[in-house]
Amino acid sequence: MKVVRFSRQAESRLGEIALWTVNNFGVPQSRKYETELIARINALANSEPPHGRPCDLLVKNIKNIQGLLYIRAGGHFIIYRELDESITIIDFVHASRDLEAILGDLDVQ
Repeated sequence: MKVVRFSRQAESRLGEIALWTVNNFGVPQSRKYETELIARINALANSEPPHGRPCDLLVKNIKNIQGLLYIRAGGHFIIYRELDESITIIDFVHASRDLEAILGDLDVQ
């Protein structure tokens, strides 16, 4: 299993998702959805299919997304970088958001 790390942005966004879900659907649904997101991340860390795809398939001409991958989980895209020994979760982006603008603004040093 690869080591999983979360960027500050991803940690913050996961908290925002949980809060929004609690406010709109209640605590049980929030826990269920967070469990679904974490399960998808753990499957990635264990190299279980489905596997992520390059972000440049979603949007074109954004230089800072080279090497970033995405996978869909529920209503969100999980944006991440995978190395031999680790996965870094960069962000969670809701599918209804302007993905191109969000990916263009990512700070992925």
